[in-house]
Amino acid sequence: MGGYHANLALHNAALMAYSLGLGSVCIASFVQVCERDKSIQQLIKLPENHKVYGALVIGYPRFEFKKWPERKTPKITWL
Repeated sequence: MGGYHANLALHNAALMAYSLGLGSVCIASFVQVCERDKSIQQLIKLPENHKVYGALVIGYPRFEFKKWPERKTPKITWL
């Protein structure tokens, strides 16, 4: 259940970062890396009775995309 709540929190944090003009990216593999190598938890000073459920990198974007690529209109069939 903790992973579910962590994903919701990461999503909300990413939305908040965007609203503040920041970029963000979720690092999904960080959870598996922390499970394999316990020294990482020591490096980030995480208490022993805690667990990593997700990681989000936030910062100022180096590039800004002014124009999105054009896409073909999807063909939708309603049933």
